[in-house]
Amino acid sequence: MTGSQNSARFVTDDLEQACRYFTGVYCNRVESIGRNRHEFHVTAETIRLELLTVHILHGTGSMNCTIHNDKSYTFIRMEEGVFGRSYDGRQFYVPAGRAILVPEQSEGLIQWEGDCNGVSIQIPASAIQRKAERLIAEPLPDHRRLELDGMLNLTAPTLLGQELEFLLEQLQSNGSLFDDKYRKLREAFQRAIIQALIEDTPNNYQSLLAHRYGGAARRYASKFDEYIEEHIELPVGIVDIAATIGCSARTLRNACWRVYDESPETRLRRKRLHRAHARLENPLPEDTVDSIARESGFVHLGRFAQRYQQEFQGELPRETLREGRRKRGIVIDKG
Repeated sequence: MTGSQNSARFVTDDLEQACRYFTGVYCNRVESIGRNRHEFHVTAETIRLELLTVHILHGTGSMNCTIHNDKSYTFIRMEEGVFGRSYDGRQFYVPAGRAILVPEQSEGLIQWEGDCNGVSIQIPASAIQRKAERLIAEPLPDHRRLELDGMLNLTAPTLLGQELEFLLEQLQSNGSLFDDKYRKLREAFQRAIIQALIEDTPNNYQSLLAHRYGGAARRYASKFDEYIEEHIELPVGIVDIAATIGCSARTLRNACWRVYDESPETRLRRKRLHRAHARLENPLPEDTVDSIARESGFVHLGRFAQRYQQEFQGELPRETLREGRRKRGIVIDKG
């Protein structure tokens, strides 16, 4: 762990002592219910950052208590075992690889039995509210407060899941993100986590975010464009690209139609064609139509020539290459 002055380690075999500790670090009220049925032990490491508080939890035995959540959201991800959480009359069981977001101003039970390892990230509700209002950038109707709620699956490569994974890796390895000279970068990274949480979690601002800001659709469409620009030579398909940027192919398809008014397949093909066109106009002596097509991500060369002709008003790739060689004074020895 980081070992910085902003981190603390707590170990106990006493349930009441654990409840008092969690009451203090979570700024909530935690109360035990009855006695432990099995031997109890818990180890907790708490790391306080500028916007987030991270708790790394390891427990054995059993725990059964009530928790009164007040001024923060608590994001809980299980690494091992099953964690039970109830609030607002609903019961959730959180297995390894899944996570739950417990909203502010909620009250309920927390339970575990056996070996449990997990991570909880506490985010002040005020920080989430401020970020949402900045994304919307307009006065909110009726001064409505943001309400996030949801069970999240982080086994898929979502942006939120990747950001949390990176944060935990940095914490566990005392990574450079926690050097004092990177404080602004660290704060920006925490704000990015809060933004991803707002965009990826069901909430009562979704229609406002979609209308004013574009929400997840604009973000995924933008990341799609970034990926194409950086990896245009790779002959990968939409499903693979969607997984890489953290969404499903269906989500990416909807995002591109909404933001660009065209399918991701069409956008990818057009960008590859325009990349090939630019290269054919400015060739190197060793370039051929086939080499430039492959360099631009095309596998089926016959289909490339057909698409190219359709995109550039009947011009053939070999004609563009011939003119590009002429302008650059490149002479090809055919002997």
